Amino acid sequence: MRLPAHPRPTRGGWRVGTSLRLDGGRSASDDPALAGLPEIRRTLRGRLYASHRLDPHWGLGLGVSTDLLGRHGGTLANAGLGYGNRLGDLGTWGIGGGLTWGDATYLRTHHGIDAASALATGRRAYEPGAGWVSASLGASGTAR
Repeated sequence: MRLPAHPRPTRGGWRVGTSLRLDGGRSASDDPALAGLPEIRRTLRGRLYASHRLDPHWGLGLGVSTDLLGRHGGTLANAGLGYGNRLGDLGTWGIGGGLTWGDATYLRTHHGIDAASALATGRRAYEPGAGWVSASLGASGTAR
C-alpha cells in the first residue's frame, strides 16, 4: 500500500516528493521454499524521490527508501532512465530501464540465510553484503 505522493517542482526542472509504504514482510506460509527461514516483520518504509525531464523525450528518476521502524528492512536506492514519444494522434509509447541497489541489512534480511537457519534447514549459510538487487527494462503504450 502506498500513500499518495506529493511531488513538488523545484529549481532546474527537478521534481521531488516523499511517500510512505507498508512493506508486508514475508512469512513461511507465503511459499513452501521459505520453510524454516525466519519471517520478515511488516514495516513502514519512507521514500524520497526525484525526477528530471532531460528534454521533451528523456526523463531520469532517482529514489531511496528505508525502513522507518528499524525492523531490519534496510535501505534501497534506485535509478531509472526512460524515453517517450507520441504516435501522432494515436497515443504515446515509451521505453525505460532501471537499477536497484540494496544495503547489507536489506540483502541479509531478504536474501541471506543465517547460521541457525542453515543448520535447521540443511541449507548453506549465506551472508550477503550491499549490492545490486535488480535490473529492469520495460515498454509501454497508450492509445487515444
